[in-house]
Amino acid sequence: MAAFDPLRTLGGDGSFGALERPTAFTVFTALLLTSSSCTEPRHLSRLTAVESGQCKADGGSESRGGFGEPICQFRYADAGKTCSGKEDCQGLCVTRPPDGAPMPTNIAGTLAQGHCAAEKSPFGCYAEVEGGKLIDGYQCAD
Repeated sequence: MAAFDPLRTLGGDGSFGALERPTAFTVFTALLLTSSSCTEPRHLSRLTAVESGQCKADGGSESRGGFGEPICQFRYADAGKTCSGKEDCQGLCVTRPPDGAPMPTNIAGTLAQGHCAAEKSPFGCYAEVEGGKLIDGYQCAD
């Protein structure tokens, strides 16, 4: 008996015979296997009951941080106020890179005017301002 050669035609008429038309079961099984093997189920975790209670008691609210992780988020009343350092704000004093400009590098110590962050965990690209100067380069947080 000759070995099976998938490249050789099975029908005498040059067609692949039965392999030419997969059955509905074959198509369904292939779709099921490929759709479930590439992704893991998403289980969105939450803060524990104790963490959630403490968060609310401290004036925060449950939110999502980087990678969808649960965090206690605090919004600051002085958000957007002009600042020269964190002593001027409830949270951080930050500045954002100019819109459309390439991300600046080697900017620590550059004079800058900041604004008070809106939340405890700011997302996006920003640099911290202290004493009217950039502390470090820009960082980006998702």
